[in-house]
Amino acid sequence: MIVSEISESRRAAVALTLFMRALPWRRSSFESTPASSRSSVTSPVSRLWVHESGREAWVLADHLETRDETATVRLACGQTMSVGLFKTARHNPSHDDDWDDPTFMSDLHEAPLLELLRRRFGRGAIYTWAGEVLLSVNPFENIPRLHALPGWTSALAAAANPSSPAPHIFAVAERAWRSATSAGADVAIIVNGESGAGKTEACRQVLRYVSRCSAECRVAANADASTAPGA
Repeated sequence: MIVSEISESRRAAVALTLFMRALPWRRSSFESTPASSRSSVTSPVSRLWVHESGREAWVLADHLETRDETATVRLACGQTMSVGLFKTARHNPSHDDDWDDPTFMSDLHEAPLLELLRRRFGRGAIYTWAGEVLLSVNPFENIPRLHALPGWTSALAAAANPSSPAPHIFAVAERAWRSATSAGADVAIIVNGESGAGKTEACRQVLRYVSRCSAECRVAANADASTAPGA
């Protein structure tokens, strides 16, 4: 699922395009990978992303040798296999890092993006930035304190750099709230995803956060009015 404010950010647009290309309704994961990221290896390198029918979308493998247009690789399970170079993609060391925002990766393409989302999901981190777009993977279970409002409202309000918060649906809601109240801007939040992706829950959490902020503002305004001279 993707959540974003309307923005002219080029980085967000690029990330969103890559993510949409990776969706499962694509006829082939390999076909959606930019040609510039596909491997053109002529000499052995340490690792390659490999796409093979019947396996996960992409797997990381050790590159043993290249002969003609075929690469010989060794998978993590120890199996050695040969695969056409047109079904491989370059690996960059930045692909191994745990980014909050994969658009900072070098040589970003579908393989490291999907692997990053898989790793983060495995440890309960269902939210990931992609520029100004928030990617969300439905966990289909309750994650304790993931949407605990008191802590998030105070932390985001006091953030030293509110433009770079941790990836979370509340961070999107906070950015929209600041734009609407501080700059007086009209704000629209787009929530998109296939059936079961969690769109309804995302909208509910945005409304919870905005309602909490609004209530806190009213309380503060009433308190200021009661202590004003002549009140």
